[in-house]
Amino acid sequence: MSIFNDGTMRLVVGHSLFSVAVVTYIVRARLVGMPANLEEASADLFAPPLRTFFRVTLPLAMPAVLAGLLLSFTFSLDNTIVSAFVQVSGSTPWPVYVLSSLRKRTAPRDRRRVHHHAAGDPAGPVRRRDRAEAGRRLRRRHRPHDGRRLTRSPKESPMPYADLVFSGGPVFTANTVRSRASAVAVTAGQIVAVGHDLGELVGPRTEVVDLRGRMLVPGFQDAHVHPVWGGLDMLRCDLSPYESAPDYLDAIGRYAASHPDEGWVLGGGWAMSAFPGGTPTASALDTVVPDRPAFLPNRDGHGAWVNSVALRRAGIDRDTPDPADGRIERDADGVPTGMLHEGAMTLVNTPAGRAAVAPGGGAGPGQRYLHSYGITAWQDAIVGSYGDAGDPGPAYLSAAADGLLTARVVGAIWWDRAAGLEQIPSIVARREQYRGGRFAATSVKVMQDGVAENFTASMLEPYGDGHGHPTDNSGISFVDPAILNEAVPQLDALGFQVHFHAIGDRAVRQCLDAVEQAIGRNGRTDNRHHIAHLQVVHPDDIPRFRRLGVAANMQSLWATLEPQMVELTLPFLGEPRAGWQYPFGDLLRAGTVLAAGSDWSVSSPNPLAAIHTAVNRTAAPGYEEGEYDPFLPEQAIDLATSLTAYTAGSAWVNHLDADTGTVEAGKYADLVVLDRDPFAGPADQLGATRVLQTFVEGERVYAVD
Repeated sequence: MSIFNDGTMRLVVGHSLFSVAVVTYIVRARLVGMPANLEEASADLFAPPLRTFFRVTLPLAMPAVLAGLLLSFTFSLDNTIVSAFVQVSGSTPWPVYVLSSLRKRTAPRDRRRVHHHAAGDPAGPVRRRDRAEAGRRLRRRHRPHDGRRLTRSPKESPMPYADLVFSGGPVFTANTVRSRASAVAVTAGQIVAVGHDLGELVGPRTEVVDLRGRMLVPGFQDAHVHPVWGGLDMLRCDLSPYESAPDYLDAIGRYAASHPDEGWVLGGGWAMSAFPGGTPTASALDTVVPDRPAFLPNRDGHGAWVNSVALRRAGIDRDTPDPADGRIERDADGVPTGMLHEGAMTLVNTPAGRAAVAPGGGAGPGQRYLHSYGITAWQDAIVGSYGDAGDPGPAYLSAAADGLLTARVVGAIWWDRAAGLEQIPSIVARREQYRGGRFAATSVKVMQDGVAENFTASMLEPYGDGHGHPTDNSGISFVDPAILNEAVPQLDALGFQVHFHAIGDRAVRQCLDAVEQAIGRNGRTDNRHHIAHLQVVHPDDIPRFRRLGVAANMQSLWATLEPQMVELTLPFLGEPRAGWQYPFGDLLRAGTVLAAGSDWSVSSPNPLAAIHTAVNRTAAPGYEEGEYDPFLPEQAIDLATSLTAYTAGSAWVNHLDADTGTVEAGKYADLVVLDRDPFAGPADQLGATRVLQTFVEGERVYAVD
């Protein structure tokens, strides 16, 4: 019987070739590190040029080849003997055993997949492919690490130096257990290590940010904001720095005098509390702008102050009826006085010409301003035409195309409350149109009511008259509940998130009812619907948020006593409704997902001022408008919860939680350096905390002067 029969020869050749592969694999592992998977290993074996194979690989492999031949010869006296050996011993031929053992010994302990761009992520398909490839390269080079210190087996190849390392201060991770760390390493825009001693990742070209005891937090995310319009207000007649009627009139007069060629005086940002009843007059505005129309929305954007020229041009007089979704302020004789509420603004702002100042002009200033407060991502709460500012969608697309959009932006497409279900196809088309770079419009904004100060917030019971007597006005539900209960299920089925505006308790209930209809028809989806503002919530509806999976989008800066609350809200709500306002503590205890936003330019976009109010239920330092006691202190939430709402919570609402919102290995390095550790100081100084630096994907987009 020949020992060189066909079966034996196959075994000899097979073992020999496998020996070459094993030794090549070992040499590769020692020189450049282990490949991440079998596909990569195969590529590494066969990619080198023949010159490299003959000069390097083959000489190194020859001893193993000879050993393989000898061993194969020994074990190959007969195919029957070899088969019997395997069957009796249960052993695997030695090259397979060696390779398997090697893989087990050198496999990383924590090779986690970096998830890129879940539903709603505004990166777009091209960036997803690019980032996925970047992620694969990172995973070949780095092993994500979480824990108190970076550890590595002596046999593992060293981790390359990081591009950026933060060290020397507390790190608020905002992860599930809110673990603490004191160092973070960043490479190629992603976090690669979180721990306490990452000095071995610091190389000659590594930038090191010494925190010096200051806190590093995830980038803040604003779940309800209007940055393009806010930036536009900064370019127009900006009244937000002022507080009194004389100051407003002086600022308007100076602006008009310095812009003689502008056909309209546009701007806004005034506070209702500066005027009796919250309603300024056209006659007062005429004293500083007598020659051309003026249109100046208030801070909350739910009303506009206009002069007599604007009223005349729009044809508004005593015979003009109130629109269904608004009200014209009038004197005792029915003559318009110069204040237009809600939908009545459209009677003037259409001739105001929304193109009078291109909306794209506000994108840059708005983004820079938000970055200065540590905000790295947001949801623009109206992408569409509303008020006098125009549709911000084109501004985002332009900024993205020019490479200027550094923030991640989710757009909420405006639901036209004057139209019905027939607008849904156009909303779908706009979702496809409004996608580029870090911007994607994947949400739909439904404004269900107005605001309490002008009595347009939708209430279950009528408003009072300020003296304890009920009126016949319970506010306005802008979208008929019958339409809402059909629209929301249809939008939900199409994969849209619905972003509701609800101030009054009736509006909140109607929004929850619509989501319940969607669940009944479509089942539970991952669209993550949320309700913003939540000023008055009936206690019976608190547990429904968790049950229906609806997030509470808090504008916690408003949850405090100030003149507008004391003079224009509390007397007209009455008890018990006055005690149902901004019930963040009850929502938290009921298990509701909390997100947070500012509604800027309605109010300051400063997350730390809002966090101060959420924790203390008082105004932050520098935001006080008088001395008041804490407002409903039983509804306060703790600092860690509020920070998490403004980071991980809003990231969840924005469908950005796979890549952002927490400080974890594998996520984007969207990070913020504060000027202190807010946990180490008194709670009444939280609002004094300032942002020193803001990073997006490891790139510094803001640094304090």
